[in-house]
Amino acid sequence: YFNYSNNTSYLKPHQVLAINRGESLKILTVKLNLPEDWLMGQLQRCVRFRFLNRGRDSHLRTTMVNNALKDAYKRLISPTMIRTCRAELTKTAENAAIASFAENLRKLL
Repeated sequence: YFNYSNNTSYLKPHQVLAINRGESLKILTVKLNLPEDWLMGQLQRCVRFRFLNRGRDSHLRTTMVNNALKDAYKRLISPTMIRTCRAELTKTAENAAIASFAENLRKLL
């Protein structure tokens, strides 16, 4: 699995737990790739609709807002989305592991 990649919707709970364990042991590095072009387009449309279509149309104002949006995406939005996605995957995987353990324990008792 040197350059393994997979869509997060296809990851199984045991794979998520194994990936987390490998990352905590410093054996693996994990990177989530977001659809950056699509997300930036959506954010720019939202900002344009909410803030840039009011008042005077100025190239300087548009440039400044777009630069601020790019900076916010790079420093704040993208890392937050990645952390949230990883946390949700881990939570779902842990809940599945607990349910599997409980089911196996019921069979033994």
